This record gives sequence, structure tokens and C-alpha cells, in this order.
Amino acid sequence: METISGCFGAARESVAGAEKRDGVEILLLDHPPRGVRHRYSVSQCAIVGGDLSGPGIACHSTFPYCGRAAFSGTAVALDQQRPSKECDSRYEGVRIKHWVHENSIKMYDKQGTVLRIETTINNPKRFRVRRRLTSHGPFKWLSLRKGIADIRRRVQLSRAANERYLEALAVVGEPTPSHKLLDKVSTPVIRGRRCFRALRPVSPADSRLFQALLDGKFLIQGIRNKALRQLLFPAADPLQERKLASRITRWLTLLKSHNLIYCVSKTNYYRLTKLSYEVMTTATKFRETNIALLVA
Repeated sequence: METISGCFGAARESVAGAEKRDGVEILLLDHPPRGVRHRYSVSQCAIVGGDLSGPGIACHSTFPYCGRAAFSGTAVALDQQRPSKECDSRYEGVRIKHWVHENSIKMYDKQGTVLRIETTINNPKRFRVRRRLTSHGPFKWLSLRKGIADIRRRVQLSRAANERYLEALAVVGEPTPSHKLLDKVSTPVIRGRRCFRALRPVSPADSRLFQALLDGKFLIQGIRNKALRQLLFPAADPLQERKLASRITRWLTLLKSHNLIYCVSKTNYYRLTKLSYEVMTTATKFRETNIALLVA
């Protein structure tokens, strides 16, 4: 799977009724009458980050295994109409799709021969871009706009999400023995003047946390305290939210001390490191594996 993590395809060809800018499909929404200045906006932006072809790359026997190994968990309903994660089979192949509100990232194969990763942005306001609010004002981090002026930022965000998705898949088929990965986080660490406890990767509590962090929807932008709290404690009492938020903060600090996550500069969300994909995936799969397969 090292081949997967190192490959990035170009954006797919433009379709009818779309204009191609920087390898992106731009749907032309506004059609003003003659004599009126044209103004274009992007309704939906889909960026393809991996387009791998060849025998065995996306075959039906390998594709489901990659999805189960890299992204654990079951479908969680975000609302009654749209699940946050879905996996279905079609005539063309198999698709695994993760939703974060209106935006999504998915992996699918074409007739068992082509593996493709695609990020779709329907609501750009959930992302930020560094730009001026006025023509002569200072640069600030502001909401992404639907106009084509911020199309380069869309490409940058989508390609980064595709890259993180491929890095998460790269742990599949890793030949490193399990104990060499789990031993790295099974001892206490000291950061500054603080001592942090060792992780218990196979314990029910830590394994549940690992399973939540491996949710594919966190690859689009990152892990936030609120999003992780809603995933781990969906039916929590509103009066306990402050207490639960403090607990999540302590867990994130513990994981950061073991170099499993890092905080994105000037933001309040975190992302997983390469070590975390290896440790968390190994721990969750080790816990779920039948003992008969381990002694075989």
C-alpha cells in the first residue's frame, strides 16, 4: 500500500455545462441576460486526489479490506436524511463515503480496476482563506466564498484532504510487527515538567477513542473538541457538556504528548500523524480479530 500513499492523480475531465479552472469542475450557476456583466459562482467542487489503475489495485477482494482496516466504525446518522458514513455497492463498483455536514470525501472503484479518492465541497463557508475584507484592508482568515476568486484555496484544501486519506490507507499491509508499534505508546512520557501516563491501546476506553479518531470525516479538515465529544457522547446531558469538553481536552493533550496528533497552527483543531494511523489501526484491528486467526 506504499504505492497508494505516494500517488496523486490530476482532477477529472470537465463535464458538459462546466468550466475547468485549475483542474476543477466549476458549475456555472448565474446566467445573466445580454448586456449584463457575467458573474460566476461554484455550486459544487469535486477534486480527485488518487486515480490508480492496474490489476489488484481496486479489486473487490482488496477494496473492502482497505476500507475496514483504515476506517473502523459503523454508520452514524447525522440527520434523518443524510448519514455521516455510508458504504454501498453499485454496478460499477464499491463506494465508501464520509459526510461532514454538507461536504464529503469518498473512495470508490470503477469496475474493480481503478481506485479513486474524491473530496466534494458543497458549502465552502466552513473553510477559511487568507484574504482582504476590503480592497485596501489587512489580510485576515475569512470564510471561503462561492465565487471563483477562491478556487485555488478549494483545490489546496481538497488535495490536502485526499492526501491524508491516502496516508491513512497506507498502513494497510504494513509488515512491521505489532509489538514494535504498540510499545512506542505503552510507556509514560515526560514533556517539560509534566509526566503523561502510558496509553493502553487494547483497553476498552482507549480503543473506543481510537475508533472515533479514525472516522474518515475528520480527514476533511481536522478533529475538533466538539465534534469528537458529539461522536463519543451523543446522548450526553447538556448540563455535563463543560465537564465532557474538559475530559476530551485531557485526552487530546495525552495523545499529543505521545506524538499521535498535532495541533494545526493558529486553529483549534487537530490532525493525526503517520504514527497514529499505524498505532490506532493496529490496536483496533488487534482487538477485533478472532483469536483463532491469531494462533493459526
